[in-house]
Amino acid sequence: MFGPEAGQLVVSEVVALLHKARAAAVASGGMTTTALPTEADVAAAARRIKPYVRRTPLLDVSVDGQPVVFKLEHLQLTGSFKPRGALNALLLGPRPELVVTASGGNHGLAVATAAHLLDLPAVVYVPETVPAGKARRIEAAGARLVRVGTRYADAAAAARPPLLLPAAVICRPMTTSM
Repeated sequence: MFGPEAGQLVVSEVVALLHKARAAAVASGGMTTTALPTEADVAAAARRIKPYVRRTPLLDVSVDGQPVVFKLEHLQLTGSFKPRGALNALLLGPRPELVVTASGGNHGLAVATAAHLLDLPAVVYVPETVPAGKARRIEAAGARLVRVGTRYADAAAAARPPLLLPAAVICRPMTTSM
């Protein structure tokens, strides 16, 4: 199951695992069908984001005699894997004039950081209940923070780009686009 470098999954193996997991979720009724990325999509995304993200290590351990591999994404720029998706989404199409998103915290921080790295203005809508530490980090990354309502759904409903700025992009959490 492991690729040419000890402890590293090969892209084709990751894609195969994603397809297998998606098929099982769809079969159980727990997920709707959505196109999954191909091996070429994953490789292209990795090339796009490479200049902006850290290459985080893998940690091989044994739990109850079974091998387990941890990807240490907490060492990433924002403490999670989310900047990878945010950067890829922003680098995919034409350069936006503004990035808009809604978040409960981690995604907003990732989008704010990605926008900063790409020298793009960003607006992050969050519920009023967002943790103070997350709010500070989003603002420190250079995004304008807008608090709306008490639930994520309130912030998501408010996250709309200005009508006078057609080249704005909404960067949604958990995007699967490559």
